[in-house]
Amino acid sequence: MNLFKIFILISISVSFIRCEYYMSEVPISNERYSKIDTNVVGAWANFTDKGKLEMAIKINALDNHKYIFNLVNFTEEGERLAMFENYIAYSSTINNQIYINTRALDNKKKERYFFYKYLIKEDTLFTYAIFEKQFKQKFTSAKKFRKYIKNNEDDFNKKFREHQRFIRIHPSPK
Repeated sequence: MNLFKIFILISISVSFIRCEYYMSEVPISNERYSKIDTNVVGAWANFTDKGKLEMAIKINALDNHKYIFNLVNFTEEGERLAMFENYIAYSSTINNQIYINTRALDNKKKERYFFYKYLIKEDTLFTYAIFEKQFKQKFTSAKKFRKYIKNNEDDFNKKFREHQRFIRIHPSPK
């Protein structure tokens, strides 16, 4: 892999989890309350405005409560980059709203979470993320985070911004 492709990979990887996302040392809730949404399990592709494949995500159920997802990035020429990222995620439901607690699987630093909401319309997965510019609260426990959301649900939900749009890949690769 040439130096330019390595630079592109590092840039994409860093932009995916760098500090512009709201990061928390605690999740919204404990994973044991999470349930797998089988509608989100599968392979999804994200395309640039010019229709070129930019990234793909493979989402699998790790167990009854957690997902594992693999993010693969592509060059502008459509070449798959050799390195990819792995994440563990699980849902927290508050008043029928599902939030996804996500953390890097191979993170060597202290465990940190970032959060998504999602919506599936036909074969399109819309993801919504919360960014540090919109939300700066810090919590010392999942219980306190969950209570904050319950008491400030409308305001908290307004902080999420559309992040990315993925199209389901048929058939989903094994």
